[in-house]
Amino acid sequence: MRTRNWLKSHSPGSFKISLNGRDAEKVFGQADFEKWGWEDGGVFNLKKGSTEIRLKDLTGWYGRVDALIFTKDTAYIPPTELAAYKKELARLTGSSTAVENIGEFDVIVVGAGVAGINAAISSARTGAKTALIQDRPMIGGNNSLELGVVVSGPANPGKPNMRESGLNQEIGRIRACIKNIFQNYSSNC
Repeated sequence: MRTRNWLKSHSPGSFKISLNGRDAEKVFGQADFEKWGWEDGGVFNLKKGSTEIRLKDLTGWYGRVDALIFTKDTAYIPPTELAAYKKELARLTGSSTAVENIGEFDVIVVGAGVAGINAAISSARTGAKTALIQDRPMIGGNNSLELGVVVSGPANPGKPNMRESGLNQEIGRIRACIKNIFQNYSSNC
């Protein structure tokens, strides 16, 4: 498993893996390194066919997992250096590592956290040709469903007469409307 112990002093992202409903003994996310690296999970006897794989969070702080490799070759050691890792990832998945030119832009925003999303929306609304670059499966950064930390700012429960403003408020209202549509099958937004 390629993981990251993102705070070595107390390993808040500890997790286990479950295969077909059976927990492995190894606890991941507690390695002695704070960068991305490989942790050996052990040897498993899996039956032919599909296997259900689940990650079980042990701390509530979301363990970091980048890749999981199963191999019959017990001597196989995945590369740790980033360029070699990316090359191996491409080989194993059949994906390309080629850089694709997607055009020219007036503004390029890197990172789709709250600030990046707001910057990209604001830029595009002024008419600038805008690209938003993100390396995670969903946007939102720390405020995404991946991490579950909501944007609250002044709008926390202890301050009932305060609220978010600007794009954060607009995005929050759109999100609430979409949630209403899916939960209540109502388009009253």
